Amino acid sequence: MYEPHEAQSFRDKIDRGLYPFRGPDRVLDADRIPGGFGDQLHGRAPGSTAYRMVTNLDGVRSERDLLLAQGVRIAEELSLMRLLFHPLGGDGSIATVEFKLNRPKDSNTLRNTDLHWFRGDAVKQLRFLFHRIREDGTAEAVVLTAEGTRAFVPGQNSDELSVLDDEQITELAALAQETMSIIEGFKIPVVLNLNGLALGGGTELVAAAHYVVASRVERIYLGQPETYINLIPGFGGTQRLVRLMAGKSRLGSRCGLLFAVDTILTGQPMNVEEAYAHGLVSELVPSNSLARAYRLAAGHVLGTDGTLLRAMEERHRSVQRWEEPLTDNDTGRPVDPSIFTEDEYVKGYLRQAETVGRRGVVLRYALDLIIRNITEGVQYGEEAYYFGRAGSSSEFRQSIVLFRNRVPLPRPPRRPMTEPEHSRIRQLVEQSLSAGRMRDTGQ
Repeated sequence: MYEPHEAQSFRDKIDRGLYPFRGPDRVLDADRIPGGFGDQLHGRAPGSTAYRMVTNLDGVRSERDLLLAQGVRIAEELSLMRLLFHPLGGDGSIATVEFKLNRPKDSNTLRNTDLHWFRGDAVKQLRFLFHRIREDGTAEAVVLTAEGTRAFVPGQNSDELSVLDDEQITELAALAQETMSIIEGFKIPVVLNLNGLALGGGTELVAAAHYVVASRVERIYLGQPETYINLIPGFGGTQRLVRLMAGKSRLGSRCGLLFAVDTILTGQPMNVEEAYAHGLVSELVPSNSLARAYRLAAGHVLGTDGTLLRAMEERHRSVQRWEEPLTDNDTGRPVDPSIFTEDEYVKGYLRQAETVGRRGVVLRYALDLIIRNITEGVQYGEEAYYFGRAGSSSEFRQSIVLFRNRVPLPRPPRRPMTEPEHSRIRQLVEQSLSAGRMRDTGQ
């Protein structure tokens, strides 16, 4: 990566002819961007590639000029995110809600503080933008994404929680849960482009979307690490995430349920392939998940693809079922909570938390909330209350100090996966990727 003065010097040498400069080996039209990116990713491209844009870029001097030149309407430009409307035939449009990087304009580096942390003001801005989409009335689908490629939403900023009292933390959780419910219950499809790390509140936001597209890349991890720092998930993790994985896991309801519980009680992350296998990610593509998200949204608006409509309607039906106790798909009877309370791995997580990590209280909070969820129905209000209790505790604040000082905190390993489960996940992933490659090549 060049420093700014080095980049200018390099351009000057090109202008003086000191470095030979030739055109690309191939030029592709804009509609071949996904396939072109796939060729480059898998080494099939003949060399350098350029893409021909149909927009007249005369006079374009900034990103804002480029968006306007393409006919994109910039509806809101807030401090942490923005709302765009992309016209798509007739009066229909696609709305884009994008988390913005907080990088200073004069900086070429990206610090952790510049990422899209799910702070209280971010929750409020996200809620506001979805209200704006509803009030505008022209959008027929929403694409939820984040600027950059390093992270989607890496989680709640613990620095904010450390200066709030229990009532303020509870209010923040209640506001976030209301926002998630607005997204989940939205009357037009919401497709989320998962382009990087998503932990804590980021994972809970992923769980609220109707449809989630992700690329198979190593940097994408999801999870609920809150119990690692003496906290519990507060934006729906012990409720929505548990029900979602129990209902949509491609490895079966019991496997999905236990995987969700392990994720919360251990704080261990999951990779994108595991997230796909257990239903948190709807579709894996070889590359360029954002392009796939827009293709799905455009297909919905134009009436040529019913994927998003089916996903939205299925989620709306699921939300109604989640008000009731969870039933076993095989027996049709309510799930027995002994599936957790008598499980040897869950017992081991509790023993480790009480004897080594001093996290026994928050693990019991989380486990009790999960049990009430499956035996009585979702308990969002209870989760917000115990999130406030845990977030204002001295144990949480001590853990934050240790975490900031990079002191290792004890965390139990996740329940080992069996070889048949590994094999099944590989098979599921390859099926989704193969379908994506076939779409890219037009077969």
